[in-house]
Amino acid sequence: MINHNLPKNWEVKTLAEVCTSKNSNIVLSSIENNTGKYPIYGAKGLLKTIDFYTIENESLGIVKDGAGVGRIFLLPEKSSLIGTMAYIQANKNLNLKYLYHFLHTINFNQYISGSAIPHIYFRDYKKEKIPLPPLEVQKAIVEKLENAFAHIDEAVHHLKAVQTNIPRLKSSLLHCAFSGKLTESQNSSHEVQTLKSVVGVEGETLPFEPPHPLIKTEIPQGWEIKTLGEVCKINPKNKLDDDLEVSFIPMNLIADKYQNKFSYEIRKWSEVKKGYTHLQNRCIAIAKITPCFENGKCVILQDLKNGYGAGTTELIVVLADENKILPKFVFYFFNTTNFTKEGVKNFKGTAGQLRISKDFITNLQIPLPPLATQNQIVRILEFKFAHLEKLEQFVNESLENLQRLKSSLLNQAFKGELV
Repeated sequence: MINHNLPKNWEVKTLAEVCTSKNSNIVLSSIENNTGKYPIYGAKGLLKTIDFYTIENESLGIVKDGAGVGRIFLLPEKSSLIGTMAYIQANKNLNLKYLYHFLHTINFNQYISGSAIPHIYFRDYKKEKIPLPPLEVQKAIVEKLENAFAHIDEAVHHLKAVQTNIPRLKSSLLHCAFSGKLTESQNSSHEVQTLKSVVGVEGETLPFEPPHPLIKTEIPQGWEIKTLGEVCKINPKNKLDDDLEVSFIPMNLIADKYQNKFSYEIRKWSEVKKGYTHLQNRCIAIAKITPCFENGKCVILQDLKNGYGAGTTELIVVLADENKILPKFVFYFFNTTNFTKEGVKNFKGTAGQLRISKDFITNLQIPLPPLATQNQIVRILEFKFAHLEKLEQFVNESLENLQRLKSSLLNQAFKGELV
């Protein structure tokens, strides 16, 4: 929507009046063995350099066919594009970078045609209206936008470094938990207290310990090695009254990424007691089929209707003997990278139907400290993971806010409010 109260000396033009669009006819296979010094671009950016060019001056590349349709980027002089791209050139009264930023305000989705392969054509969006100030004002707007965007992009870079390090840090904490290091000292370098301790001052990637073996050859004094089958019941059965209302949990109601969240439907026990997996409060339910297993669909069941339930047959249920092992200790063990890797290595079945087996879970070895130490480990992990989840939420919200800030600046720029 064009602001009709634009500053004096501003005009409103259609794109067709201020720029031209041309398509490329270069087929990727035709340049496979071609080398040279001139860049050629595709939908994801620079492809390679070749010995010729088709575009003399600086231009804008736009993806017109296939994945990434509507993506725009700046092209240097003496360059080329493959055939899924078009290039836009500005007329003499239009600054190319001003046009570049304006195009980012257009919702190209409204111009997409084609179902299997999406397309956009200049003939459809050339009617878009662009506010056009004098050239010197265009240059001033571009300068202000690029200065602001440089600061925003730097902030985004650091936030994404934090985002990258959070899973690494969780993995490192879990490594420490099941090797006995987490409880050795509360003041170790593994503690997470500040943003600096997570990503460093400049946001560089933290060094972290490589994935640990599922079981260490040496464990701390007082710890044992047990199979889950020795300390848990696997897939226990319920004996309930047929008229009892219980929870029913299909796979889609279990959150992924070990969020430990789920919801349920309510059914009569008579409806779900056969053909489904039996569930009860304080069990750990973990998806056994790919890709749900690798995606971390795993929960500690609690607050089930009347304490019981049933769910998809693609779950394995683990009921901890709480005189020996805590449910949350098992849950965090299932969170470890190596548990997932071992599960994948032991998949059974055919492609698309691969699963971990009940035997894999039953015979899985786990390092087992005394209950008091398990409690301490669980408390530390809960505390640190809660901090990391808050940090992750802050990072995600900050990235969204920075994107909104970019949009707001663009909106101001083309209303004449930035200069």
